[in-house]
Amino acid sequence: MHKRLRQLFTCVKEHSSVSYAKVATAGGFCDVELIIVKATAPDDLPLPDKYVHELLKIFSVSPSSFRAFSISFTRRFTKTHSWRVALKCLILLHRLLRSLPENSPFRTELIWTRTNGYLSLNPCYFRDESSSTPEDYNGFIRSYASLAQ
Repeated sequence: MHKRLRQLFTCVKEHSSVSYAKVATAGGFCDVELIIVKATAPDDLPLPDKYVHELLKIFSVSPSSFRAFSISFTRRFTKTHSWRVALKCLILLHRLLRSLPENSPFRTELIWTRTNGYLSLNPCYFRDESSSTPEDYNGFIRSYASLAQ
């Protein structure tokens, strides 16, 4: 019963995040935030390729969206309490980096934002108790994030 209630709360919280991202889209380059929220939904489905392609298209049209991505990504990754969302965030970042050439401005921007503290892969207070062994999932997320840094 407690697990179902927690899952329901997470679902409502994610729905409100998507609603907030849709409202924020009217303000400019917040399309990036909406794509990140939709791509990292806490469902059991794998990360769809369409979101990676949408982000790559936005990056090719507007290089200034790199910083918006870094800020939105960090906000989503550090505020989540779901291991599924955290893992999908890391997979999204990994797939974006694999899709771009070595000398792309996106990589340069990521390095700059990471050195200036705008991009953090450290889930400081990450706790997920929606599964029977949350320590295993949390340890895996922390290890994967430390490898990506």
